[in-house]
Amino acid sequence: MWKRFEKFLCCPVCKRGLELLVFREKIVDISDDFCQAGSEMEVVDQDFNRQIEAGVFLCHECMVYFPIYNNTPIFLVYSTPFHEHFCQEFSEEMSQIASRYQIPRIKPIEGESFVSESFSVEWINYEYDGVLWEANYDDLRDRVMKEIGPVSLETKNRKFLEVGSGLGITTDIAQKELRVDAVGVDLSYAVFKASNYFQSNPFLHFVQASAFYLPFREKLFPIIYSRGVLHHTYSTEYAFKAAAKSCIPGGLFYLWVYGSGSIKSSWLRRFAYQLERIIRPFLSKHSNSFLATVILSILSLGYIAFNKFRRLGSSHIQKLTFKRAMHAARDRFTPRFAHRQDADEVMSWFQEEGFENLEEVDWKNMPDAEREDFFRNTGIRGYKKLETGAI
Repeated sequence: MWKRFEKFLCCPVCKRGLELLVFREKIVDISDDFCQAGSEMEVVDQDFNRQIEAGVFLCHECMVYFPIYNNTPIFLVYSTPFHEHFCQEFSEEMSQIASRYQIPRIKPIEGESFVSESFSVEWINYEYDGVLWEANYDDLRDRVMKEIGPVSLETKNRKFLEVGSGLGITTDIAQKELRVDAVGVDLSYAVFKASNYFQSNPFLHFVQASAFYLPFREKLFPIIYSRGVLHHTYSTEYAFKAAAKSCIPGGLFYLWVYGSGSIKSSWLRRFAYQLERIIRPFLSKHSNSFLATVILSILSLGYIAFNKFRRLGSSHIQKLTFKRAMHAARDRFTPRFAHRQDADEVMSWFQEEGFENLEEVDWKNMPDAEREDFFRNTGIRGYKKLETGAI
């Protein structure tokens, strides 16, 4: 965690400020290009090259602590086996605060334990190999920038938040293209992999946290982006509304979720959905079992066959290896929740949260590898209304 990222953070429960205690840190040699970018963004200070490898954040209001481990702040509001591991590894440091501060004890949001386990397994073994799903990184960059659309950012508030960042590939694209401080939040352990892979970039920040308990104050980010994630929570609507609180007046929120077209646009998709309904309850609870691996392996063969058919129509669609097909099958069939929402319903949420100038992203403008996903699913962007009296 970059030391200056501390300014972005607050307690996810009470939204008060935090005290940082550093257990282990290092000074990093920042490249000239990054230093120049930092000067242009007016963010270079005495902490610009300080990286916190381990430590804790203390909330004096709630009397709880949040660990920092492997450069990654962990803002879960409930205890996990990892917390015990952390306390054992840093037993001497924790002995100084354990009598006064404890792990947060809020009951996890329904289904989050399943979500965390499933997506940790799914993403932790994925490689940074130039392909994500069926798109190469160039097509992915094209898609992301078309999803975000035109934006105007002030020099002193160049921030981007991705809710559900996985390996941080999209977060990295946004950072480079928009020249922002880009923050990726994910519930899974993929954030540790992202923190390690992108650790030399002082404008990339990754946090493990729930979409329902984001560790940021309200009205912080001019751009919030979430794609293919919130429909895997117990309530897509409530997750969106929780995240929307961090958007500044005039800021942009982009949301992409499953739409009804993904389950009824053809006989094949209707069949796949019925199969999903039958096997999801088992796979969501036993995603790491031998039987689950066998089932997912069989399903992966179907993904490979369908990918071959799609590639006949476009050379831009990347080949699905067996490993990537397993990833796709796991993503579709193991999460406990996979809600579908159409554009009208999603737009109503935006309106309730004070967003205007709503727009459904046009699938016809997307790269070939992405068009089908947009045609049958829902991608909406909107802008938070300016507050009364704002100029």
